Amino acid sequence: MKFLVFFAAFLVLATASYIKQTEDFKNADKDFLLKQQKIFDLLNHVNQEFGDEYIKIAKEYSIEDHIDQYTNAKAVKEFAKFYKRGFVPKFKLFSLTFDKHRDEAVALFNVFYYAKDFETFYKTACWAREFMNQGVFVYSFTVAVLHREDCHGFVLPAPYEIYPFYFVSSDVLAKANYIKQQGYVQDPKLAEFYGIHFEDNTYTFYDNYTQGYDFYDQEQKVSYFTNDIGLNSYYFYFHADYPFWLGGEQFGLNKDRRGELYYFTHQQLLARYYLERLSNGLGEIPSFNWRYPVKTQYNPNMRYPNGYPFPRRQENFYVNTDNNQYLVQEVEDFERRIRDAVTQGFVTLFDGTKLFLKDYSDIETLGRFVQSNPDFGDIRFYDYLSVIAKFLLGGAVKPYDAIDYVPSALEQYQTAMRDPVFYQLYKRFMSYFFRFKQYMPSYTKEELYFPGVKVENVEFTRLKTYFENFTYDITNGVYMNKQELSEHKEKYVFQASQKRLNHQKFNVNYEISSEKDTEASFRVFFGPKYDSFGRHIKLNDNKYNFVEVDYFVYKLKSGKNSFVRKNTEFSRTVYDRTPARELYKKVLTGIAGEGEFKLDQSEAHNGWPLRLLVPKGRREGMVYQFYVIVTPFKQAKVPFGSTFPYQYSAGVGSGSRYYEDLPFGFPFDREIDETYFYTPNMYFGDMIVYHSDSYSKKNDVAHRFETEEH
Repeated sequence: MKFLVFFAAFLVLATASYIKQTEDFKNADKDFLLKQQKIFDLLNHVNQEFGDEYIKIAKEYSIEDHIDQYTNAKAVKEFAKFYKRGFVPKFKLFSLTFDKHRDEAVALFNVFYYAKDFETFYKTACWAREFMNQGVFVYSFTVAVLHREDCHGFVLPAPYEIYPFYFVSSDVLAKANYIKQQGYVQDPKLAEFYGIHFEDNTYTFYDNYTQGYDFYDQEQKVSYFTNDIGLNSYYFYFHADYPFWLGGEQFGLNKDRRGELYYFTHQQLLARYYLERLSNGLGEIPSFNWRYPVKTQYNPNMRYPNGYPFPRRQENFYVNTDNNQYLVQEVEDFERRIRDAVTQGFVTLFDGTKLFLKDYSDIETLGRFVQSNPDFGDIRFYDYLSVIAKFLLGGAVKPYDAIDYVPSALEQYQTAMRDPVFYQLYKRFMSYFFRFKQYMPSYTKEELYFPGVKVENVEFTRLKTYFENFTYDITNGVYMNKQELSEHKEKYVFQASQKRLNHQKFNVNYEISSEKDTEASFRVFFGPKYDSFGRHIKLNDNKYNFVEVDYFVYKLKSGKNSFVRKNTEFSRTVYDRTPARELYKKVLTGIAGEGEFKLDQSEAHNGWPLRLLVPKGRREGMVYQFYVIVTPFKQAKVPFGSTFPYQYSAGVGSGSRYYEDLPFGFPFDREIDETYFYTPNMYFGDMIVYHSDSYSKKNDVAHRFETEEH
């Protein structure tokens, strides 16, 4: 009995598709590897002139002089107009919050995207790397690589390696730069006390982001989750795959049910966050009111590359100040329009066009509406709701002009999920979708039932979580000296070590009976069973708290079917990224013909971290519940992978990224009629999650530091 030919794991109902390593792959050829090397080089030490090739090309290349090398001459002329007017200067901070920044980033992306071939794209990138603002360049270049067809399969360094400033505490980078200036550690024993370890030409710094420099509140109990660099990278890449400013019709994003995907991704993030809150004795995600103080404080304890600290939001932060009254009124107007549209069942645009919100498929329209993406139709009706909301809530000081603005953590996609208010804001946004779903009819028994199939039993092996320390490269956050720049090589490697959540491997044992041979889809969810007061949560009140952790297709045989699925086979998941330093070595050995570089999605950018499948739980064990539903497999109208090379590409905007056309979150995506909801092809069960505070690696920096500290 074998799984269907999908080789193990894939994503169906959430973010971009991910295929774990399979036998169905090919090795990169030399041409591919040479291009991959160029991409790595362009993103190395982006705050310094590091490399001769790109500088030489940049100084010789002119975008306007090669306008015939771009498929959209209008986009090139638009970019030239922006550039002559004056772009955001280098070393200033970039944020999508401001129209000027966003317009320039979009203009640069368009030039990247419409380059006729990779050579033109590369030359354009070299020019932008040298003459554009670093933040604008990295952002636009990243989005372009993800969306250009001739960049399928290329690996980008992890966001936390390109810009460590967005992931590591400011004191860690201060220590690293101090040691870099000194050239050595004066007192090794004292260094160990301060969480600094030196070995094999590498400095490792313990990053205790949970210490709360000058205050402590309950929200810090889940900081290990909100500050997780894998989770924050996941969210940044979700945005980069489907930017709110990118037109779906023009770039094919609507093929991927973009509006519904926006809703489902955020609903799942909130549900997963709630599971973590319950593990730590916290209750419901708090709400806020634009007219009253926001109770939740937040201190990011990070610094931007130019030295400015990320703004801190004080406790009981007033949003509705004299300077912000107009913006608060604007946000309230936008929200009212959304609520009215959902209640009335339609929205009328400025030109009189009516967009209906009556059928379940109209959730696509609602998703575009709330996200404020260009596909909705009329920007005057909604503007960028989330952009304005994040500016108001982030705690940043309103600047005199956009050039000198210091954005809050909430306004950057790499850091937004670190701020507890992020979840409060999207809880508010998701309420519009929940209201819409209240008007939709419940699933009928026929839509839920799978005749002849019964789930006899589902059992999980022991679920246990623990904290470990993850070490990652922050060398790009430390400036190179003149000698290193001339030699194109760093003298030392700098790393940060952070505490993060992980879980032991586990298996799921399935026992299914079937009256005939058939292909079946399996959906697996984790959810809470009791609230923070220990009360059992009713299913209808609980349906949006379930997280879909696995989807797979299995060929059932007539009779009894028993099989085991490992957690490493779960869909939606990715392993830890291989450090770019190691990948670069593999690229060089591949170019030299001394090694292989597999194109097998092993470095997929857009999946859920495998480590975060299971909520933390408690030392004595915490009861959650799981849910499994088995339904007939009905292939999507556009078969999966039919429009892109799924072995090594995410296929963004491909139209064939899903195996089925069922709504995301089925069957928890509508009001539930419990009189007939429970069918033999479903299974609810309890799962107990145990937690251990002990680290899995006893010899790492953080363990030594914490032991000595206590």
